[in-house]
Amino acid sequence: MKVTQVKLTYIKPQPERNNKQKAWAKITLDHQLVISSIQVIDTEEKRYIVLPERKLDKNVTGGEFVTIPLVAPIVTELREHITDSIFDFYDNDPFNPRNRDVNEPLIV
Repeated sequence: MKVTQVKLTYIKPQPERNNKQKAWAKITLDHQLVISSIQVIDTEEKRYIVLPERKLDKNVTGGEFVTIPLVAPIVTELREHITDSIFDFYDNDPFNPRNRDVNEPLIV
């Protein structure tokens, strides 16, 4: 499977939060399958993605913090390909606030 499209929605930084998450990603695999709600995390120490997951209510789990993955690549190479595709797009996207002066108008 190959990533054939990447779309990003950037998150406006908020001073009261740590702002690790920079965007939400939506990808298309082989022009056939869309996966949305992928978190794009970029810090000084590392960068990674978090695929969609569901957090269970603590009342159901006896107070324990539990998440269930909704999308999980079985093959390591596919996860790496998805991550690389998202960050290649993220690094080169002219709409990415860190790639341009936010006061400069964007001409497409």
